[in-house]
Amino acid sequence: MEEINLKENRDDKINKKMPSYREGQTIHNYIIEKIYFANYDKNFIIIKAKDNNEIMVFGATPKKIVHLLSECNYLTKNFVRSKKKKEMFEYQRAIAINTYLIGEEEKSKEILKELLSKLQEKIVIKKKLWYIGIYLSIIIFMICLSIFGNYIEFLEQYIKYIKIATFGTFGGFIALNVKLNEIKFDISESSMSYVMISLYKLVFAMISSIISYFFIESELILSVVKNNNSNNLYLIYTIATLAGFSESLLPNMFKNIEKDTNNNVKVCGNS
Repeated sequence: MEEINLKENRDDKINKKMPSYREGQTIHNYIIEKIYFANYDKNFIIIKAKDNNEIMVFGATPKKIVHLLSECNYLTKNFVRSKKKKEMFEYQRAIAINTYLIGEEEKSKEILKELLSKLQEKIVIKKKLWYIGIYLSIIIFMICLSIFGNYIEFLEQYIKYIKIATFGTFGGFIALNVKLNEIKFDISESSMSYVMISLYKLVFAMISSIISYFFIESELILSVVKNNNSNNLYLIYTIATLAGFSESLLPNMFKNIEKDTNNNVKVCGNS
């Protein structure tokens, strides 16, 4: 965890009072870019240093909130890209420091905890966007393949399976959103981990939908559909969507087929 820069009170060579400093001046070898707060009674100043672009405190040290300041500083620097939002979060940290130094310790902790909660929520939202976004992007790609695949020579023979897999991804996407609140997004976990999970679910939905189609074609399930002379395409797409939605549908199909196979083997054995 990155430490926030804090400076204990010590006299300048010219013995200048802390609040007497102005932007652009040098304080203890740091150039003042911005002054957030300056207190004449307690003789402290809270600034943003031009040299290292950090919030710095001179004249006092907010010892009991340093851990919260450091955590907020770390999350802001590593996960907030917008310059405007960074400045807003920096200002909130400066407010918390000032609140602490004027004697309102609990209120300063509340400010930092609220800020920390906002930062964590922002990070979680980014991870959710990666998690859902990669899935949605591939769905759009699959839809395009389904529509224009007939015009691509080497894809033409596979277009039926592409369409079935596409409907499987529809079901998977619905399941992804339904179960979104059940997933605990850890801020310490990389976004790439959630991308990989999303891709795994996508591939699983595709494979499940295609296998369910093979089951129908081989009359292992829904043989009435296969034997029906009417157009069963919509029903096949519906089953493909269900297979993509339910992670347990395909395993249950295998279990039922296994059970039927075992029963047939026993009957043959008895005869």
